[in-house]
Amino acid sequence: GETDPRIIDRYRQMLAANPVEGTALDRLWTIAEKEGFTTRLVKEARTAARKAKGAFAEEMVLGLFLSRSGKNEEAANAFRAAAKAGPESPLPHLALARLLPPEQQAPELEEAARRLSPDSPERPETLRRLGEAYLAAGTPEKAAAAWEEWVADAPSQPELRQKLARLYAENGMPEQALAHYAVLEKEGDPPMRVEALRGMAVLQAKAGRP
Repeated sequence: GETDPRIIDRYRQMLAANPVEGTALDRLWTIAEKEGFTTRLVKEARTAARKAKGAFAEEMVLGLFLSRSGKNEEAANAFRAAAKAGPESPLPHLALARLLPPEQQAPELEEAARRLSPDSPERPETLRRLGEAYLAAGTPEKAAAAWEEWVADAPSQPELRQKLARLYAENGMPEQALAHYAVLEKEGDPPMRVEALRGMAVLQAKAGRP
């Protein structure tokens, strides 16, 4: 049978209040696909955005629906309109980055990171994605800088430090790698300590150290 309209309205309200990729969008779009009204959702979102004269939430919701419909160019236009309407928000820039190939995402993710406060729940994931975008673009030094911020924001997560140590080791930055491996050797779990000791030994051998 068809989904209770009240449930659909609830998801739409949740999405309007927090227009991001997430549970509300996933569930609403799944219902719409199953019951055949995705086209109607997009059409209604277009109308709402037009009536609201480019208001932030309406443009974000439109962009999300268009993106789910595979209309990335139109989605990007909606997200740019949202960025103009809400210049302080990171959300349009995060959404725009998702539409781009990894090696082209860094500028939008930089814009998003600038708009995120240090205690923002989106910040760690944004810094992770920014580092990966820099790496895809062939700039490991910038990737490392983004991930240093990531590690600094989450010192209790040694797996982040492990990833950063590997990044340094793989990209010709042995001193930085050794510094992070030294911390992991003291603070990591047993498998991390083993990897850290092995990594330090390899790097020291390459450098001709005892």
